[in-house]
Amino acid sequence: GHAVLVYPGGDHEAFRPWRERDRIDLNGRKGFIELALRQRVPVVPVVSHGGHHSTVILSRGQWIGRWLGMERIRTPTFPIALQFPWGVSPVTLPGVPLPAKITIEVLSPMPWERLEPAAAADPDVVGRCYEEITGRMQATLDALAAEHPFPVLSRLRALAPW
Repeated sequence: GHAVLVYPGGDHEAFRPWRERDRIDLNGRKGFIELALRQRVPVVPVVSHGGHHSTVILSRGQWIGRWLGMERIRTPTFPIALQFPWGVSPVTLPGVPLPAKITIEVLSPMPWERLEPAAAADPDVVGRCYEEITGRMQATLDALAAEHPFPVLSRLRALAPW
């Protein structure tokens, strides 16, 4: 009976490189869809824009993560960022983020209530639901990016005393 917030993209989505900052990439993770269908609960997508502009991720560092055995702590990554004051450094060193205007949009629930719980076991149905939700999220992210193309400049303008 309680709401649950899920980040299906996890570290893959959170540490996407700068050049992919305006792209939805859940890395093909569909378990949240299977769970929602099985439990017959609504999925309400939430999309934000601007946060990935506040830190410049250069690489997910997957080769470093494999070398360090990071999968033992359920992440195959060791992200490398360009951050103040360290320059090129791992994100484990806390840097000062750029000030960015972050815009969040809560979408309407996905229209999956007509699907039976057994649909969770059908890879085709789950795949269609995945494409539907990621497509909807990407369209929303595209609209937010068009509305605020430069989140860092937007925030700096708002902070300027003149």
